[in-house]
This record gives sequence, C-alpha cells and structure tokens, in this order.
Amino acid sequence: MRMQRGCKGGLRLLRPHLDQAAGALAAYLRACGCSDAELAETASVAAPILASLDDDDLFICLYRRTITLLASGETAGAGGTVRGTVIATRLIRHGAPIPEEGAYLGSEADLCAKFSCGRSTFRQALRILDDLGMLHVRRGRGGGYALKRPSSIGVVRQLFALLASRQQTLENIIPVVWALNLVNLRLAMHRFRQLSPGLRAERCDGLAALLVQSSEPRRWGLLQQALSRAANNTMVSTLLRCMVAYHARLGPPPAVHSELDEQLRTDEEAIVQALRRGRDAEAESHHRRAQARLSQMFHCSDLPGSEHAFLGHA
Repeated sequence: MRMQRGCKGGLRLLRPHLDQAAGALAAYLRACGCSDAELAETASVAAPILASLDDDDLFICLYRRTITLLASGETAGAGGTVRGTVIATRLIRHGAPIPEEGAYLGSEADLCAKFSCGRSTFRQALRILDDLGMLHVRRGRGGGYALKRPSSIGVVRQLFALLASRQQTLENIIPVVWALNLVNLRLAMHRFRQLSPGLRAERCDGLAALLVQSSEPRRWGLLQQALSRAANNTMVSTLLRCMVAYHARLGPPPAVHSELDEQLRTDEEAIVQALRRGRDAEAESHHRRAQARLSQMFHCSDLPGSEHAFLGHA
C-alpha cells in the first residue's frame, strides 16, 4: 500500500512482488539463525518431493527465489531488491544474537557509508526489517536504528498478501502443504535415526499418546505439529505456518464420518509404529495414504473455508 499526498492523494493498493516476499522470508530465516548447513539439508530433502509440483507454481517460484537470495547474501553488485536483501541480512548478522533490549545499528548516514549504498537502496533493507517487525527507530539526539527480535507474523503477512494477490485457492494450497508435510516427515525420520533406542521409544510414545487423546481433525493436526517439532527445520515450519494461516477461515471443522476417522487413525498409528521400528519407507507410505484420503474428503466437502483444521500448522 502506498500513500499519495496532495489534494488528490489517498491510498493505492499495490500488487505484492515475489521478490519482496522472498526477501522478507530470507531475512527472517537468517534472523532466526538458519545456517547454511540447515539450508543445504532442506534443499537436499525437499528437492525430490517438490519436484512433484509444477515448475511455475507460485510456491515453487517463491522457494527458489528465497534460496537464491540466501545464497547471494555476500554477492556484490546485485540488483536493487537483492541488494536491499543483502544489506538486511548483513544487518541481522551484525546484530546477532539479538538481545532482549535490541541491538543498536547506527544512523542512516553512517550505515549508508558502511554499505556503500544510496539512501533508496538502504531504505529497501529497512522496509524488509520493518515488515518483519524487527526495526526500531530511535528518536532525538544520538538516534538511529536498532534491531528487535524477529516475529513470524511479519513474514506471514508478506506471504499472505502475495498468495491473495495471485488468488491462490485450496486446490493450490493443499499440494504444497502435503509436500511440506512429507519434507518434515523425512527430516523427522532422520532425527529419529540419530537418537538412542530409549529416547526414540520415548518420543514415539509421545506421538502415540496424541493419537489416543484426540479425535479428528485435531488428531491429524497434532501429529503434523509434533513431526514438525521433531524435524526442527525453520524454513519448512515457517512456510507451513504461512500456507495454513493464508487459508484459515472461521467456522466449524468439516464433519468426519466414522469410517474415515477409523481409516485415518489406522494410518496415523501405522506411521508411529513404523517410526518406532525405524521403517522409514513404510512410515512415508502410510503418511501418503492418509493425505490421499484427506484430499478426497476435501474434494467432496461442501464446507469451504473450514478444511484448514486438517492442514495441521495453524
């Protein structure tokens, strides 16, 4: 949104750019301490799964652009938007780890000189930080800019605007969420393989307890959230949060008939048992089967707007 001043001024709604959303996501990931090693692991695990999505899918374009911006973090002579992201990322690295009271950066003049850039380019970096809720302006003598700790709501807002401007529907969102869930599952399985037998059994007991205490659609959502925590991947969990927040709507969850509830419970219990026994391929097979059942339910559902309860990361 842009404000125009003068007698004919007002507010103008601008079309969000992919680079803006990707830049915000890249800066947020760096602010959260997402390392090059974590990004490399994410790319390695995600590549074969995301290959099932169309190359021109909005999410795939966003994902690739974000990876490019993260990889070009120290590249000189980049274009304006990329250069703004580079500066934002370097400011975040300069202030990390960000203390509770914030990290002082300096004045605009000093920072422009430090990064050898003009004010317009530097303000692109400031907008990225401001969109993430990370920028604090200090007023008065000796003022300047300081960094605050990041909040995911900033990047959620950026991606929400991008998805809405491209009129993304449930049909667009579900394949992305299913793919990201599988990435989380593979990462979680990798983490489980590194655990001692006793700790692995304890974690699986925790997953099994979720299935006993809950009914659908909450049961599936809790299982996906637990697998996301086990995967411990900042990029995937952030993308899932954005996708689910975009499609969240007020209203009751869709009705689940008893036969589907039992089928999903069987699949969910089989996933946990396979994880307990270290049978990764079997766990993924049951996970894919459960998602196929849910996809069929969504296509037959006459309750648009409430199906987000099954997406699992709101």
